[in-house]
Amino acid sequence: MLPTFAPARRLALRRAARVAAAVGFALTATAGPAAAAPISLVKAINTTTADASPTGLTALGGKAYFLAQTSGAPSDLLDDLYVSDGSGAGTTRVAALPHPETSAEQPSTLVTAGGRLYFSHVSTASGVAEVWVSDGTAAGTHALTVHPSSGSIAGGARVVAGSGTSVYVIGTDGPASPASSQDLYRLDTSDPTNALTLLAQGGGSTIQT
Repeated sequence: MLPTFAPARRLALRRAARVAAAVGFALTATAGPAAAAPISLVKAINTTTADASPTGLTALGGKAYFLAQTSGAPSDLLDDLYVSDGSGAGTTRVAALPHPETSAEQPSTLVTAGGRLYFSHVSTASGVAEVWVSDGTAAGTHALTVHPSSGSIAGGARVVAGSGTSVYVIGTDGPASPASSQDLYRLDTSDPTNALTLLAQGGGSTIQT
């Protein structure tokens, strides 16, 4: 569900390419049902190199969080974490995510659990995806060191869903190969040890999401 923004109107955040190709992908809003209400530009996030392509719009604390491309050459734009309260002035970058030159991976979609945002992201030259968390501030946006109850996530951890205080993660036990296995884990956000509880084993196969 999208957040309710002041003053007393509900804003649905959309991609501007649905309105006019000339403005590229940007953050837009409508004051009512899409079929009846006009759509207006909230903020052109990337005005110098290419489209910002905002994705992963997720509501938390009455604001919308999303990923947007704001740096690099047009052929190599990289996502950062943004927030919006529905106004241009209130649409700002939360955190510039580290993007190693050796990896073309972008952050996963955002999920919420336990009052925080979670996503997976490759932030080191190893190319292995990590679980990241954000409380909506730059200082509170960082990678988590997680501990699987069994098995291994040496090949990376991919956040796929959030519900209540649970984050669901697919962990890969090694580099992609016929022998690698993907297992489903649950992260309890109230557990300070960041333990991953094994829910289902892939047994050498890929878990579909």
